[in-house]
This record gives sequence, C-alpha cells and structure tokens, in this order.
Amino acid sequence: MVIGALRLLGSIGVLVSAGLLVSIGLLSCRPQPLADELVAEYLAAKDEYAAGNLQNAEQRLTGILARNGDFHQAAFLLGKIYFFQDRLAEARRTFTALIRRHGRYNEAEIWLARTLVREGAMGEAQKKVEQLLSFDQSDPRLLFLRGSLALESSDLKNALEFFQRAADFGDELARAHLEIARLYYQFDLPRKALEELAVCRSLTSEGSLLRDPVEKLIATVQKEAEEK
Repeated sequence: MVIGALRLLGSIGVLVSAGLLVSIGLLSCRPQPLADELVAEYLAAKDEYAAGNLQNAEQRLTGILARNGDFHQAAFLLGKIYFFQDRLAEARRTFTALIRRHGRYNEAEIWLARTLVREGAMGEAQKKVEQLLSFDQSDPRLLFLRGSLALESSDLKNALEFFQRAADFGDELARAHLEIARLYYQFDLPRKALEELAVCRSLTSEGSLLRDPVEKLIATVQKEAEEK
C-alpha cells in the first residue's frame, strides 16, 4: 500500500508539473500588454493638451482608459481637461474616483478642491483644503486656495495672511523655472527657454535677486535666436 501510495503521489507530481509547464507555455504565447503603445499615446495626449487641443487630447485619453482603466495618469489629465472645459461634474467624478481608487493622491485632491471652488461648493472646498493643509502647510497652491476661500467669505485678515504665505514661495518656484530655462537653453531650445523665463519673470518682484539673472538670460536667448 505504501509503495502504491508513493507511486500515486509521484504520478500526481508529474501531472502537476506537466500542468504547470502547459500553463507557462500558454502564458508565454499570450501577447504582452501594449504598455509602450499606451505610454506613447499618453505622451501624444499630453502634447495635445499643452498645445490647447483639448478635444483631441480627450479622445486619446478616453481611448487609453478603455484599454487600461488603471492608467491613473491618463485619468488625472482627463479630469483636468474636464475642468478647463467647465465640465465640472465630470471633473469632480474623475478626481473623486482617482482618490478612492488610489488613496492619497495629492494632485487629484488639489484639483478636486479647485473644482469644488469653481462649482461654488465653498463649504466642501474649505473642508478639503484644510484637510490637505493639515498634511502639508508649505504647498503654495493650497495656501492660495485657502486665501481665495477666505476672500470669498470676506475674511480679509485671513485672506491676506494666506496670500502672503503663498507669495513667500514665489522665489522658490521662480528658481525652478530659471533652472529649467537654463537647461532648455543648453539643449538649444530657445522657444521653450523663453517660455520658462516668462513664467520666472512673472513670479519675481522688481526687488528680487533673481530678476537680474532672468533678464540677462532673456536678452541672451533672444539675441542668439535672432542671429540664427
């Protein structure tokens, strides 16, 4: 009986191994997910978005999500498109779904707060912004939103305080745009460099220490662009 049992176990082992080999063979024959194609399509959608072609970008993004609903970057960009098209209910649903599905999704949380403000749901928006500020009190976008909400409710003292705190980050943001502009200049992309410098200029005050290097780089890039 013992020998018979061992033979039976051996046969079962052979069958299991054979089954695993067949399964592995079948899996290897399946086509791989079209990850590269989806990424390429997403980058194309981002380019359309950046160029202001929101309808084309939306078509690409909905196509991506039809094939892979877990592509959260595509869903997030689609939510932003809904926002800029004033399709606020759709934007709200998109950002809310992202937060529920992925948990702590900070960018979606901020855009949901912006959507709530745009919808006029000030109570919900304030609750959301205060919740986000409890995690991060150094995000100028949140500080600006909180100032806007205070201004909306005629709380001028708090509005001024939050706007001032948001403005304190202007030079830090400007430095980032200046470094991006320098990189674009090194990559021989003058148009993109000038776009970043324009943002940098708008973020700096007349007395800022960054204003002089920004103006000098603008003059340099413009001169070289004209000479080409």
